[in-house]
Amino acid sequence: VFFFFFFFCSFVCCFFWFFGGGGGGGAPVMVLVENQGIETMKKTIGLILAILTAGVMTAMAGGGERAKTLKLTVDGMVCAGCAGSISGKLAERDEVEDVYVSLESKLVAVGLKEGVQVSDDEAKAMVKEAGYKVTKVERTSETLDVVREDVEKAES
Repeated sequence: VFFFFFFFCSFVCCFFWFFGGGGGGGAPVMVLVENQGIETMKKTIGLILAILTAGVMTAMAGGGERAKTLKLTVDGMVCAGCAGSISGKLAERDEVEDVYVSLESKLVAVGLKEGVQVSDDEAKAMVKEAGYKVTKVERTSETLDVVREDVEKAES
């Protein structure tokens, strides 16, 4: 994010220098765009810069809704021992608050601790440590209890 922001700011500075962004002169290209209203172009670029800056700052501040629960589709779970193995292995992890396993749906729902995010690769690696393969990772802002209720309703 930082590099994108740095690159974009550099681009805007070069743009204003090239098109004569302040008191005097500027590059010869200024003549080509003068008829299109350089002040309008400056305002448009300024608005774009403000919008992108707000977006970058929001991303850097962790804005947006974060996943509270990971829903993992897992191959190879066939018995309560499988479910217990996966659940136990995941429960040992610092970032995991709680785990729900549905053999029927081949679903492992992982409730994450507040403020913690886990990449798809990390989620797959956690389950692989227990000896199973994740075929799909889905993120939801629902709590683990809501996911559990939805799965149990669908299975009944």
